[in-house]
Amino acid sequence: KIFSTDIFLRCLGIWIAPRNAPVRNASKPTGGPPGAPSKNNRPPRKAIDPMARPQAADYEDRKKDILHAAAVLFARQGYSETLLEDIAEQCGIKKSSLYHYHRSKHAILQGLIESRIEDLAVKVEAATAAGTPKEKFHAMTATLINEYISPPDEITVLLNQTRHLNKPAMRSVAAMQHRIISRMVALIQALRPDIEIT
Repeated sequence: KIFSTDIFLRCLGIWIAPRNAPVRNASKPTGGPPGAPSKNNRPPRKAIDPMARPQAADYEDRKKDILHAAAVLFARQGYSETLLEDIAEQCGIKKSSLYHYHRSKHAILQGLIESRIEDLAVKVEAATAAGTPKEKFHAMTATLINEYISPPDEITVLLNQTRHLNKPAMRSVAAMQHRIISRMVALIQALRPDIEIT
């Protein structure tokens, strides 16, 4: 018998990142006359962030507030249809102020998805910290179901807007999601050692 963790998690309404996301191609050597210094060997320049400024005491809270506001707009309007101006207006701040917390609209989407998956992983790990394999399996399933019915906007983004992530972001999200999947696999193996898990 074969058990597919992807199918099981999708039945719970859980988005699964594509496996084996391609890796970026290595940079090609630059041309030039023999003996000329290669651009790849030059010391990197220190990046200067024109938007950088001291962080306020409520920096992390404001950063999360922006993610929550963006979740509402992404869920109801769609990622492509939502502008940074819309997010700023939803937060009651200027567009330029957004860059102090998030570098781009894509960064907001990635931060929203990663924070949601991280929160899910922490809660799953806490729910399955003790008990028999069967009790842990039930606790994990209940936790995932409860989390995926609230809050609706963030879950809608997680399920429907992840296609807008670029490849590096997708790999990062998949690695975080692996924490949940590997725990599920371990519990299923403990309950049903007679089946093959894919």
